[in-house]
Amino acid sequence: MAVLAIQGPAMNPQGWQARLAADLRHWADVTMSGLDALPGWVFAVLIFAAIAALVRVGAHQYLDRAEAAAHPPGPDAPPRPPEPALLGTEPDQIQPTPIGDPVGETTS
Repeated sequence: MAVLAIQGPAMNPQGWQARLAADLRHWADVTMSGLDALPGWVFAVLIFAAIAALVRVGAHQYLDRAEAAAHPPGPDAPPRPPEPALLGTEPDQIQPTPIGDPVGETTS
């Protein structure tokens, strides 16, 4: 897709863009010719392994947070840093401005 984006009709086919497109095409061809020797089931195993790794990391994070919530630290435990909060998650953080009211300070 990157090769097509760079070599599209709106791009000038000269200079650094043409060189970059040629390099990308070369490395794509080298990669594909190297991967042609592998059977299809190898790719399936790699994809399933990557999905399993992502699920495992997500499960560990979920279980760590659940355990931390079930067993809060004692009074002598070091303080934990606050978790990042999303802007606007609290209902009182964002106050609607009525239409027609000035925003900010005005001088008259």
